[in-house]
Amino acid sequence: MNEQRLLNIKEAARFLRIPESRIKDLVKTGKLDAYQIGGMYLRFKQEHLQEFKSRQGRFSPPRSHQTKQSRLSYKQSFLFDNVKDFIYFNDFYLLAALIIIALLFIILRNIS
Repeated sequence: MNEQRLLNIKEAARFLRIPESRIKDLVKTGKLDAYQIGGMYLRFKQEHLQEFKSRQGRFSPPRSHQTKQSRLSYKQSFLFDNVKDFIYFNDFYLLAALIIIALLFIILRNIS
């Protein structure tokens, strides 16, 4: 099975070299294909973004035009998005683990 990684809004905006607000507008108007994950997170296939980019006839500037600060903030926001997605999709398991740890602490404290 050929599994592709889906891009989030920030990654899509960076790929297309347009603001995130414009990405959201394009999705609302149906000009750009997107997937909703968990009912609230938009994700994009890179091939759909590439098709949109070629339809628009835009050429992205070379990467050297980006500042070091913008690349750093992109990496930080990417990490934050990954953590936020992980917590959102695994909240039940995290809560269950915390309850188990608390119960073990109470039981082991009472044994001593």
